[in-house]
This record gives sequence, C-alpha cells and structure tokens, in this order.
Amino acid sequence: AGVGSCVAIGTTTISATSGLVSGNTTLTVLAPVLVSIAVAPVNPSVVFPGTLQFAATGTYSDSSTADLTSQVTWASSNTAAATIDATGLAASVATGPTQISASMSGVTGSTNLTVQ
Repeated sequence: AGVGSCVAIGTTTISATSGLVSGNTTLTVLAPVLVSIAVAPVNPSVVFPGTLQFAATGTYSDSSTADLTSQVTWASSNTAAATIDATGLAASVATGPTQISASMSGVTGSTNLTVQ
C-alpha cells in the first residue's frame, strides 16, 4: 500500500511501478535531534548545609524523551551558594540563589535553586 518503515539511519531509493510507468525518489532517515532539556526538581530549595539531586530529561525532535542526567554538563551560576557535580548532585555552600543548568549538544535547560 506504499507505506514504509524506518529501520536505520541512512539514505535509500524508493521506487514505484504501475504498468509501464515508474518513478524513483530518495528518502533520507535522520537521527532525532535534541530540542530541549528539562531540569528537575523545578525551582527547589535546600537548607544549608545540604545536598539535592537534580535530573535532566531531554526531548527530541520526534517527541521521544530520554534521561540525560549522566550525559549533560551541569553548572551553577552562583558557586558561592551551591556547587553541582557531574552527576547532578548539588551541594549548598551558603545561603542565596543560584541557577542550575544542564547543557548538551548546544541545548540548555535550567531551574532556580534557593539555598536557605
């Protein structure tokens, strides 16, 4: 019925023939592209001294999602308030606000953290 399914990333030629008439077209299947990163929990607070685990979820161009927590680059905008390690574990340093961000493939997601 002219319906195909993708089985791998790449390029292929699609052909159709009806009687003496035939035609070809090229089909290219691309990998989904990361379009956004959600950082959770959203706008949390943590007491000093304390720690808080963050998670990063990526959404791709095909609407699929994936846990990217261990793949993103984590950062804190105010390391005087809190630091964050490569696993997404934030540690409070002193009271104050900071923005926690997760970046990968040119895409960044963030949330605000308040250290109390």
